[in-house]
Amino acid sequence: MKTVDVRISQEERNLLASVVGKQFTKYRCDKIMFRPAVYQALGAFFDGLILSVENEAQPLDYYGAIEDVGVMRVRQVSPDNVVSRIVDGQQIDTPVNQVVRDIKVIDDTHYMEKDSETLYKFSYTKAIVFVLPDRQVVFEKDIWFSEDILIYRGAEAESKIMDVDSEIEESDQYSFRTERTVSNLGSSLNL
Repeated sequence: MKTVDVRISQEERNLLASVVGKQFTKYRCDKIMFRPAVYQALGAFFDGLILSVENEAQPLDYYGAIEDVGVMRVRQVSPDNVVSRIVDGQQIDTPVNQVVRDIKVIDDTHYMEKDSETLYKFSYTKAIVFVLPDRQVVFEKDIWFSEDILIYRGAEAESKIMDVDSEIEESDQYSFRTERTVSNLGSSLNL
């Protein structure tokens, strides 16, 4: 079985967990134009900490062929590193000003099978959900080849995340199955 795992690392999960209980002051991204999406990166600002959420293409084995696949990453940055990835891009700040109660990391896994044998397993981080007192802020990786990050806000924002089965393509030769796991990073903290 071929396994490809591009979920965010434990170090990245620890970095996200470190903002539970902190004030989420704002996020900075390119000005949203036609749909709630930004290209490649955005900055999330917390008390004394800035995180860059990124979705950049990497050449990966994708069902047996090398393809450019968007991979979500999280890293700590300085304010000077929160910049547009678009030439002459205009960034805006969106205020949040609420304490993070929990963070959910949503990971999807796709399996390709033939005759009850699993041939391929592809795991990736689909979204990060910041749970606030009266709403959620969601940063979702768009479809597999895209470098866009979708942004949703509201009391039911998590419900807008693309269904785990939506990226599966039909095949006469293979069958596919999927699974979604949700990790609550704040559940291990004593808040």
